[in-house]
Amino acid sequence: MTVPALLTAQSCVDHVHLILGSGPLAASRCFKSIQAGGRPVLVSAETVADLHFNLAPAIEDGKVRHIQREFEEEDLKTLGRVEVDGYVDAVFATLPAKDPQTIRISNLCKRLRIPINVVDAPQLCTFTLLSTYSDGPLQIGITTSGNGCKLASRIRREIVSALPPKFGTAVERLGTVRRRIWEEDYKSQALGTEEGETADVEAEDEEAAAQKHTFNSLVKEDDRDPVVLRTRRMRWLSQICEYWPLSRLAAITDADVAAILQAYKSTAQPPAPGSDMASELMPAALPVARKGIITLAGSGPGHPSLLTIATRTAIENAHLILADKLVPAEILALIPRRTPVHIARKFPGNADAAQEELLQLGLEAMKQGKDVLRLKQGDPYLYGRGAEEFAYFRERGYPVRVIPGITSALSAPLFADIPVTHRAVADQVVICTGTGRKGAAPEPPSYRPSKTVVFLMALHRLESLMKSLTRVSEDADEPPHARRLWPATTPCAVIERASCPDQRVIRSTLQYVCQAVEEEGSRPPGLLVVGSACEVLHSLGEEGRRWSVEEGFRSLDAVGSSSVAELNVLKEMENIDPAPGEVSFAGRTIYSEAVDCSKAINYSNLKGKTIVITGGASGFGKACFTEWAAHGANIIIGDINDEAGTALVAQVRASSGSSEHHFVHLDVTNWQSQAAFFKQAARLSPHGGIDCVMANAGIADAQENAIFEEPPDYSKMDDPPQPRMRTLDTNLDGVMFTTNLALSYLSRNPGSEGCNVRTPSAPRDRHLILVSSIAGLSGLASQPIYATAKHGVVGLFRTLRITTPIKHGIRVNMINPYFVDTPILGSLGSLVLAGGGMATVPDVVAATTRLVADQGIIGRALVIGSKTSQEHANATGLEQVVGDQAVWDVYAHDFDQSDLFTRRIIGVTNLVTQARGWAGIARDVRTKISGTIWKALGY
Repeated sequence: MTVPALLTAQSCVDHVHLILGSGPLAASRCFKSIQAGGRPVLVSAETVADLHFNLAPAIEDGKVRHIQREFEEEDLKTLGRVEVDGYVDAVFATLPAKDPQTIRISNLCKRLRIPINVVDAPQLCTFTLLSTYSDGPLQIGITTSGNGCKLASRIRREIVSALPPKFGTAVERLGTVRRRIWEEDYKSQALGTEEGETADVEAEDEEAAAQKHTFNSLVKEDDRDPVVLRTRRMRWLSQICEYWPLSRLAAITDADVAAILQAYKSTAQPPAPGSDMASELMPAALPVARKGIITLAGSGPGHPSLLTIATRTAIENAHLILADKLVPAEILALIPRRTPVHIARKFPGNADAAQEELLQLGLEAMKQGKDVLRLKQGDPYLYGRGAEEFAYFRERGYPVRVIPGITSALSAPLFADIPVTHRAVADQVVICTGTGRKGAAPEPPSYRPSKTVVFLMALHRLESLMKSLTRVSEDADEPPHARRLWPATTPCAVIERASCPDQRVIRSTLQYVCQAVEEEGSRPPGLLVVGSACEVLHSLGEEGRRWSVEEGFRSLDAVGSSSVAELNVLKEMENIDPAPGEVSFAGRTIYSEAVDCSKAINYSNLKGKTIVITGGASGFGKACFTEWAAHGANIIIGDINDEAGTALVAQVRASSGSSEHHFVHLDVTNWQSQAAFFKQAARLSPHGGIDCVMANAGIADAQENAIFEEPPDYSKMDDPPQPRMRTLDTNLDGVMFTTNLALSYLSRNPGSEGCNVRTPSAPRDRHLILVSSIAGLSGLASQPIYATAKHGVVGLFRTLRITTPIKHGIRVNMINPYFVDTPILGSLGSLVLAGGGMATVPDVVAATTRLVADQGIIGRALVIGSKTSQEHANATGLEQVVGDQAVWDVYAHDFDQSDLFTRRIIGVTNLVTQARGWAGIARDVRTKISGTIWKALGY
């Protein structure tokens, strides 16, 4: 069993780190030290020229001190800081782990109590480096305790991919809020404390997995206790950090900070309905004079699959949504981006004021003809104040609809394997609150062996509730023996965040449940179930055990769910007439007219756009990168070839004079790699978003196709080997991964608007370019796997061009090059096609640039073939618009003639081949062979 290490965050500013070695790992350790503010000293017998290439500039700039010799024992005691008597602060050994010198160094460091890290040798280390992610003040570190650094890296990528972009900025901003509250509330009121008192803010433990058990303790609105007033706003901030979705926290602005600080003064008053703070939450008034309606809807216990269809429809159709603070982020994520959302400010001591604020906001919206959704946790009428709100709006003349929700009072026990009724165990269920009006404690139910009680809103006063259940009341007004007391041994369970991924169940008894919650911490929202039903399916196990904890939720995702939005796509395509230049389907714009290849390309519209290219280190991706960077676009390329990608970015940065071009390692066949790539691309973007994605990565493996078409005799094999499908993995699965991520990021591109044929240029864009091939429009002999993948891309394009502009405002276009002399073709392919009419890289770049630069091009596909004369075009029935045309719109007449078009474009290439004859074949073969020879000779 592995003993867990003590993970800490150490300040290393001005610390001296001794690095032993000369390779890439030594360079990595040096740069890690520099990033942490340390002073790396590299001891190595190699000259600077023989060190890893990244080290030379750092040594020249004085960031790394290089001592050219072998390690000496005295280095540990003499190369460090003066204030620690010359001892180094840490040692990083990147020498071979089995080298006797490495073992000796480890023993020396341990004897001198100097922390040491040895690569791939946990037994020689006193500390290990985590797989880390840094974003300003936010740092995340993962370790597998020496059981596989690659796995740690993947886990880190998974976690980071779930974070909103630029989340570190939000962390820093919230830290600023916390310091301001400390200065305004604690320091100011500390002046009034008596001598000997302190005004320390409640200590925070970043390591704690849950909130303290006092997190939701009761605060009355009229409480003027100085201690309460001093801590109120700090507790409000804590609840904002706990309850707001991370995406909302990431978007927090200085204006939001000011509003928070202003709203939560000690008076706890809501903003007036006409105030700026209230009005900024309201959507623009509808021009139609109509009376708005309000819907009170329950969102269920938390899991999106437990929403009713009626509530999901209400979420999609509301003009304004007023949500409880306990509605989880997974539900809030379903709200359309266009819909304003206000999350209730019901923090301790502010419940009535926050409720009044919600009522006023709803009233203002309905006066403007808006339909308002009051989104509640659980069911609106079960301790949800639904009837109060119903009466409030009905008295003011507004219609009210109520949609039931699945209450956590019954579903949470189910998810915790607690049947609230069970034959011979429990024959009645009581649902009650632990907190009455104005924070009063209601009378608890009397004990009965066959009763199950579910307490809502009770965990913040759990200790007093346990006393009232199990002890005689000290209230003189309560008659003796008015109710039966509950035995202290009665089973109970605390269920927190039911149906959410971080659900937790604490099973105990009334005697020990308070101690359990105090030690395990709080994870609101939660409820308490009391009664013998709690141990029907689970018991505490061994005798003497006081409580048990169960983490996680058995996901409902596999059950499946239907998307109302997807089922109604065709219903949405109504009541909008096409404008000039638009082609419509069922009255809704889907794609623009055929591309005019004679029109000049507006290169100026590339400037400032952030474009992501997969497979951008070679071929079309490399060529497009170079071209677009020259016109002011910001390019992030991803490729599996790190050396080529890094070199290309350095070259383009030098030629364009811009540092806004980046390379990020990318394996398109790996989802985690792609997710991390897109996350990093958004962070690197100057405006925090992505304007265009080119799904360019692709391969062609001739051997795969040959084995597929001429397989061995599998009948004579006991265990036939699975055929390789790298081409499908890269050219289809990889494109699907890229497309899925592109739809997510493009639709959320800050400052962008939905695509429109009447808007050919704008600062921001939402554009996806799919790269198929002529093989995606026709069969390709001897290339069944490659052709299958490319046909799949065409099918993806033909589907997305119909729905994506409507759903996400994203324009999807496609290029289909004929054979082009790029690395994917290979030397053999070039020789086979010698003398044939081929497309050129410049023509492919020009066609793709046209799609990027003209934002009015929506849902079009371009074929790039060999340059065609008027004579050859007429002979095959193509409509030429420019001389020597090489680029054609596949769907110029939409789908009706696409197959005929495919035959014509191939016919053109055949005519070009015939015209070039044997002379063309000889010339191409000579060029290819001579080029290979000169390259082999080093020219």
